[in-house]
Amino acid sequence: MLADARPQVKFPPADLEYRPWHHLMAQETGVQVSDLPTWLEREQRYRLQDELTTRLAGVLEAAGIPAHRAGAGFALVGLVTGGVKPAEQPYRRIHFLPSVAATLRAELANGLELFLATRARYARYAVVTTGQRCELDELRRRIVRLSRLVSRWAHEVCKPLGVVVAFRSIELPCDDGKTFHVHANVVYWPTHSIPKKAWRSFLRRTRAYFGAHWKDCGRLKEVREVVKYVMKGDDVARLADNDPADVVELYQQLRGLRLVECHGPFRAFRRELDNDGLKVVPEYGPRGRRLVVTRRPAQAHLDRPTVGLPATNQVLAVDLPRAAFCNYREPVLRVSNLDVHTLWHDPQLLARAHEALADWTRNGAPPAQLLVPAACGPFTVHTFTSAVGAASPPSGPPASKTATDGAHPARAPPE
Repeated sequence: MLADARPQVKFPPADLEYRPWHHLMAQETGVQVSDLPTWLEREQRYRLQDELTTRLAGVLEAAGIPAHRAGAGFALVGLVTGGVKPAEQPYRRIHFLPSVAATLRAELANGLELFLATRARYARYAVVTTGQRCELDELRRRIVRLSRLVSRWAHEVCKPLGVVVAFRSIELPCDDGKTFHVHANVVYWPTHSIPKKAWRSFLRRTRAYFGAHWKDCGRLKEVREVVKYVMKGDDVARLADNDPADVVELYQQLRGLRLVECHGPFRAFRRELDNDGLKVVPEYGPRGRRLVVTRRPAQAHLDRPTVGLPATNQVLAVDLPRAAFCNYREPVLRVSNLDVHTLWHDPQLLARAHEALADWTRNGAPPAQLLVPAACGPFTVHTFTSAVGAASPPSGPPASKTATDGAHPARAPPE
């Protein structure tokens, strides 16, 4: 693999496992994530999710509300299979758009899971409601009131007793397409041993403080119990089916609100990672899934075209391996102004593809053409052999092929 071009910065905290970016690239490329039927089912869910997102974005755009970020979009290209998911403008950070919510949830859940595993093993969680269900036009007032109550409760009730509040998320179930059950999930824990009598008193005072349903749910064993979607896709679709104008009103009701908020030590933890340029990612190995931190290396040559080539195929980033085009992981390029006929003419990009192919083969993955018959990567079917899996890359530019459209549009991180 190429050397890691990270800048010289301080090491991550000792309680976090660090993996160099190139190590994850080599280790994860060519690893099978599931059998093919399971992967196809997942892709079908993603496709439906993206279709709903496109539909909801269209409703907002028709009402004069921009649903996409400004600027050109980018395509996703598999570095081994050459699979292509067409360019699409990334969406704005609108929490009820399903594709945006999925990206936000995954990133936040990974960070919270690692934080709790290393620094708050005895965290608890609770659910707080705002009473009876409410109509759409009352939604904003309910959320603002509940968010303020949680913040005041953390300061007035929890802090004097030595109880830390680290996370709050708002949920808005709307299973009838008309009314909302506004409630919050809260992560908290005592910083020292509290006698049973004092703990029961704390719970009673908390219940009286909120003046509505409050439930201490005990130890938090799965972070996705609290890191949930603000609204489920089916609920938003039901709302749109009843009246598309309700989707526009939902946007106005939620605009500018902090529906998910990190407090205290978890906020400091995220800031610490951000200041060090670290990202929490899952690592898959013989011991199963585990969360580690890594740092994306500087990619000096990716932000400008190679001399002599047109201003197309601008590689914005090379992402860690994922199963985007088949049930095996491969590094994925983000490419602006994609021209699939000339993409692999860049010798540096071709070298990266050769590295990825070597990792793919070393980790036991079958030739890409057997998994994706329409694969159009830089290495044609003639460069594979059944015994070795891959030969050296061709000396000249690869033959031009038609791009393979992926199962669903480019899934971009929200702003």
